[in-house]
Amino acid sequence: MQNYVWTREVPKVTGYNTAVIGGGPAGVAAAISAARNGAKTILIESLGALGGLSTNGLVSILDTTCDGKRTITGGVMLEILDAMFERGLFEPIYRRERFVTQIGQYTPFDGEGMKRLLDDLCEAYGVEVSFFTTLVDAAVSHSNGRTVVDGILIHTVEGLKMLKADTYIDTTGEGTLSALCGMDFEAPMTEECPSAMGATLCAEFSGINWEGQETRDGRFVLQGEAIRAGQKDGMFTYNEKMVPGLARNGFVTANVNAGHLFDQNPLSAKCMSEGMRLGRKIVWEYANCFRKYLSGCENLKVSATGTLLGIRESRRIIGEYVLTIEDFIARRKFPDQIGIYSKSVDIHPYSASKAEYERFKKENTETLKYEVGDTYGIPYGVIVPKGAENLWVAGRCASCDRKMHGSLRVQPVAYVMGQAAGTAAAIASRKNCTSMEVDVSLLRETLASQNAIVD
Repeated sequence: MQNYVWTREVPKVTGYNTAVIGGGPAGVAAAISAARNGAKTILIESLGALGGLSTNGLVSILDTTCDGKRTITGGVMLEILDAMFERGLFEPIYRRERFVTQIGQYTPFDGEGMKRLLDDLCEAYGVEVSFFTTLVDAAVSHSNGRTVVDGILIHTVEGLKMLKADTYIDTTGEGTLSALCGMDFEAPMTEECPSAMGATLCAEFSGINWEGQETRDGRFVLQGEAIRAGQKDGMFTYNEKMVPGLARNGFVTANVNAGHLFDQNPLSAKCMSEGMRLGRKIVWEYANCFRKYLSGCENLKVSATGTLLGIRESRRIIGEYVLTIEDFIARRKFPDQIGIYSKSVDIHPYSASKAEYERFKKENTETLKYEVGDTYGIPYGVIVPKGAENLWVAGRCASCDRKMHGSLRVQPVAYVMGQAAGTAAAIASRKNCTSMEVDVSLLRETLASQNAIVD
């Protein structure tokens, strides 16, 4: 932590066993799991709702939760999935069997309903949620060559505070806490990795007439033809080969994954600001195109755009184990694994070129796609930053190489890693041990007893 000169004393906030920073899918699962396993837990979120990109970013669509034969994302993810059905957050065309047998499915849901569900779950498990709270910095020390997080500096409407806990979990997506603590990471738009996967600003459209239109699985069959017509008409900033998903997520609304923003540096405030402006412009380009060329969308309205930019690639923290594309290809399993997953390697195009689209299409449909029943294991070391004593990571910033990240970056597996991180942090706090001293057998037994699928 830097040597700042304060205008007044910074109050200390203490008494917590676990502090979770970032209220997206991984953070919610981590906080719920830590609290359920006896840790007094606080969940820090910079915005006013939980869910991260799934709610605030309008990425209100679930990726695969099965291997084509069975559910592979149990535990907190399955609990949330069942609650979503009970609350009617999916359209009636979607059945629960979809999440057990249909590998590679994408299922839209009611994002506003998801916000309420996550609020209720955190309240039920006794998680203290602090909205509108920003991580500013971290205080660290070193013990036996490992990094100890001594506290985090946060900012709220009340001013600066120093929050102290026994254990900390970084679920920021960008790996912000880990970076502040000096943990090693890899990131795009650097000398070693000069490109970045295309980002997307998602949106919600309303005013669509679905009656009598040709749809498949909640999507307009002819939307690709409409976009091609709009491209010929000069309506788009980028003439992409990849067609975004306009997916029905309610009786009157649709989620739209509105194209890509290329060469966006997720670690640059200036670049992210420009990305939001350009993203909103592109959303309206798609809206105008659909109004003109897609039957049923003549009265389409842009009802919302995301308050978070859909960043697919940012920091990847270097952990005690780095999951690699070779692990994916080998369908490798691990003695210390805390979960399994099966998504194909989904690395979106780095540019609007035809060559990039062909690369993306080939990887997703041929070379880096699993067959029914295939899974890979997620070892414990993936969620422990290398050299950290009381810090875990989960979600998009977990430890993997760039290719592997194309599978490990999505919502369902973020819940899986978050549950493992929260459970491990609670065990470490209770046993007064470090992250690498956690009894992995006990961790796996605890996860399995709480319906997580570890093998």
